[in-house]
Amino acid sequence: MSGESGVNSNLQAVRTMLRNISPVKAKKLLEQCELPDDEYVIILEHDIKQKSLVAVGDFLGMSYPTAKRKHKKALNKIYDTIMEL
Repeated sequence: MSGESGVNSNLQAVRTMLRNISPVKAKKLLEQCELPDDEYVIILEHDIKQKSLVAVGDFLGMSYPTAKRKHKKALNKIYDTIMEL
């Protein structure tokens, strides 16, 4: 397994976890991560409420590529926080 595919599988595992835990637990985890407001909203709306990344980007006034980049950055922060617990 290459390093990149390992990273992608870790981020996919974070996304799956966020979708399968209660919204209350997910929000507590996000608070521990101390994400910037825009990253918090992206994770909340896309991964927990399951809205499209395009719609979330539009809501935040950013392009899809920017929303996608910030989403990946936020997932990495969440993964790092989980690994520190």
